[in-house]
Amino acid sequence: MNIFACKVFCDLVDCQSFSSAAALNGISQPAVSQQIRSLEKELDCRLLNRTTRSFALTPQGKLFHESAGKILRIHGQLLQDLNQTIVQPGGEIRLSTIFSVGLHELPNLVQHFLRDHPNVKVHVDYRRAAEVYDDLRQKKAELGLVAFPERHSDIETEIIRNDPMILICHPNHPLAEKPSIPFANLAQHAYVSFDADLSTQKALEQVFKKHGFSPKIAATFDHPDALKRAVEMDMGVSIVPLSTVKDEQTRGTLRVVIFNNEKLIRPLAVLRRREHPLSPMAQAFLDILRKV
Repeated sequence: MNIFACKVFCDLVDCQSFSSAAALNGISQPAVSQQIRSLEKELDCRLLNRTTRSFALTPQGKLFHESAGKILRIHGQLLQDLNQTIVQPGGEIRLSTIFSVGLHELPNLVQHFLRDHPNVKVHVDYRRAAEVYDDLRQKKAELGLVAFPERHSDIETEIIRNDPMILICHPNHPLAEKPSIPFANLAQHAYVSFDADLSTQKALEQVFKKHGFSPKIAATFDHPDALKRAVEMDMGVSIVPLSTVKDEQTRGTLRVVIFNNEKLIRPLAVLRRREHPLSPMAQAFLDILRKV
């Protein structure tokens, strides 16, 4: 059955005008009549009773009008659904991420994505974890990136990586030459901490509690780069994701020490609004996050 003919018929019935139906479909009035006749021939029944200046639906026409409307709605939804599966050559995606991921891991992921989608604009907002969740709810971002994700009924969470966490210290610090230490040894040294309300620090507090001590906090910071600079100034030691100190290791400004009795992992998660379809661009970026 010709979808276009069905649309012409429904427009004619809804507008009650051959001229309006013709204008809506970009055809002439005689072409409207031709489309109706082709439907009647295919269906082997009369759909309209015509007079000189008007027309009326036959019983078969009423039934066909109702069913054709459903067909057109299904057809329109199908086209929309198919379009959602096609990544367009251009566009924009908006991401919301915590600082540590945005500064140290996201740039490589964005670069990887843009190699395949050079015409897409990637907009990144750097936030605290709680603000990432808010950005998703307020539709300011399609995807969010956080560490140690929390459970929320309206947010879908997917762990994409588990990053090892290690101790960092100044090259002249007493721990610098030790390849590994017991976790409890931290109790003897000044400690540079993330702010208490950050998810990473909340997770670390549980580890300190497990080992029966609280660290001697010399300073606290909400930004990972500020924390690393403090350790480079020998203000104390700290625990950070290994992925965030690659440059400092290369330059030799920080030393990395592992714990021989505690395996620390930072789960990294991508967030999205639950039951909300992603745009083709956001879905393509999510695929990159899962692979790289």
